[in-house]
Amino acid sequence: MNKEKRKFLRFGCTLPAEIIKLEPEKRIVGEAKIDDFSREGIKLILSFNLKPGTNMDLSLRLPKSKEIASITGEVIWSQSKDSSIQLGLKIKDMDTRAKSEIFDLLYSNWIKDRSKDIEKALTRKESG
Repeated sequence: MNKEKRKFLRFGCTLPAEIIKLEPEKRIVGEAKIDDFSREGIKLILSFNLKPGTNMDLSLRLPKSKEIASITGEVIWSQSKDSSIQLGLKIKDMDTRAKSEIFDLLYSNWIKDRSKDIEKALTRKESG
């Protein structure tokens, strides 16, 4: 059994993002979907591959305020799955306020899901 290396809880989500190329001029080079989020990293789903070690910028619209937030990170791993590419991105820089807004939403959804799971388990226990 592999030992879990992650230090932080990952929250599943579906957030659209755009990959921004910085050189020679800032421009959108592709779309991505953020599949999960943690304090230090993001799992992205893409239609093209980026090699580990690649630095990249993401741009995403925050779910609540609808403001645009930027994330700078480094590709840590990449793997092909079905007809898409999954990437692990280590967050190097992200606005604290944007990170807080995202985690407030993700944590709230996580609590709701756990509450439903607990309620189902208690219902089964009482009827079983």
